[in-house]
Amino acid sequence: MSKLEAAKGVLKTFWSMTLEDWYQMDRKLLRIITMAVSFTIAALFWLFFFSNIRPF
Repeated sequence: MSKLEAAKGVLKTFWSMTLEDWYQMDRKLLRIITMAVSFTIAALFWLFFFSNIRPF
């Protein structure tokens, strides 16, 4: 096995590990963004609908 083939193997392994980590991070970011959007919608719902209710 030449040095070039060894370097290709190392780079290929590193690239596949990077892609796996990226997919996991992408899923985490999607979850965080979804939670932030849900919180914003709930806050706006509370602000516009419940703040206008006056019991007296």
